[in-house]
Amino acid sequence: MRVFVGVCRNSSPETTMYLVSVTVEAGPIRARAAALRRTGSAGVQLQVHLEDHRGTEVSSVEDVLTAALDSYRTGAHALYPMAGGLWVVVPGETKWKVVVDAVAGALEDAGVTATLSASPLLDIDTFLPQKPVTPTVFGAFTMASPLADLPVNAHGVPEFRWGVDPAVTDRAFSSALDWLAGVDGEMELRGAGPLLPMDAVGGPAVLHASTGYADQWLVAHALGQGPGQGQEHYRAVHFAHWGQVTCTEVASGRQAPRTAESLLKPITELASSLDAAAVWLANPLFPSWSSLLHGPQWILRRDLWASHVLDVAGIQLLSSDQLDRASDLAAWSVERVSDDRWLVSAKDLRAWYDAPDPVAWGQGRFPEPAMVAAARADFGELVIQPEAL
Repeated sequence: MRVFVGVCRNSSPETTMYLVSVTVEAGPIRARAAALRRTGSAGVQLQVHLEDHRGTEVSSVEDVLTAALDSYRTGAHALYPMAGGLWVVVPGETKWKVVVDAVAGALEDAGVTATLSASPLLDIDTFLPQKPVTPTVFGAFTMASPLADLPVNAHGVPEFRWGVDPAVTDRAFSSALDWLAGVDGEMELRGAGPLLPMDAVGGPAVLHASTGYADQWLVAHALGQGPGQGQEHYRAVHFAHWGQVTCTEVASGRQAPRTAESLLKPITELASSLDAAAVWLANPLFPSWSSLLHGPQWILRRDLWASHVLDVAGIQLLSSDQLDRASDLAAWSVERVSDDRWLVSAKDLRAWYDAPDPVAWGQGRFPEPAMVAAARADFGELVIQPEAL
C-alpha cells in the first residue's frame, strides 16, 4: 500500500492547516492492468474513491485530473463518474505506476483525500460458454428516421448505426443500467475498443461516449453473486444497429420461467418506444435478432413490423393494430402497458421457457411443436410468412 501525505500550502490566517492523504491499493490496479494486456487491449483503469464524495465537487476533481494527465502524455484518456468518485481510463498505457503517480500527485496538490484502486475484470469468457439457452428479450426501438443505410461507411467499413431519438436513447440507457444494477456485482462495457468499467451512476456517460466507437454492437453486462452460496448472477444488454436490443439473464438456481418474468421490466418501462419485443430462448453468449430463424431478413423489413410479428412467443409486446389482427387471444393473458402497447403472455410460461433437454432443443422439439402450432393459429395472419420476406 502506498500513501501520500501532504500539507495545505495556503498559510493565510483564515485557513486551517490540514493533512491530506492518497492511499494507493497497488495490487488491484496492477492486476487489472495485467488482465487488460491479456485481452489484447493494454491500458490502465483505476478508481478514484473520494473520501468526502458528497462534500467534494467531483467536476473540480475531474478538471484537476484532466490537467494532470494532459501534462504527462499526449495520448487519449477519459474520466467517467462512478458512485463515490471517478474512473480514470488511459488506453494503450502499459506503465500503471506512471498513471498512479500522476493522479495521486494531482490529488495531493489539490488537497483531496482519496483511495486509488481497481476492480477485477469480469470473467465473462469463462462463465458464459458453459451456460444453456435462457429466456432473452429481443426488442427494437422506433427509429428516428426510416432505415436506409447499411451499417457501413462510404469505404465499406462497418460503422455503428443506432438511429434512435436521443431522448429515447437516454431513457433506454438509464433503464438498462437500472436493470443491470439488480446484479450484486461489477459492470463492464464491451464493443467499443477496450473493455470499459462502469456503474449505474456513470454508465450513461460511458454508453454515450462509446456509441461513436462501436463496431457492430455494444454490450453492457454485470456479473456477481446470487442469493445462495456458489450461485452466480449475470445480466447483459446488447445494443445493435437500427435500435435493436437484447436483454439476457443467467441466474444460477432460479427456474427459467422466473427469469422470463424478470425480463418484463425492461419491456414495460420502454414499451411506448419499442416497435417490437418478444421473449425467446437463446444462447446467452451473444443473442441477436440475426441469430433467429428468418431474423436477418426480418430486421431489414421494418416496413412490415407495424402489421406483423416474426413469430409467436410466450411473452410478446403488441400494438393496438397488431392486437386487432390476431385471430383469437382468449387463451392468452393480455395487459395494457402503455397508450398503444399490450403485453401478451402465455398462461403457462413453463411450457415456453423451462430449461429444455439439449437434444430436444437441438432438434426443434422445444417448445412443444403442437403448442407452437396452436399459438400460431391464435395469432393468425399477424405472424409473417417467410415468403413475404
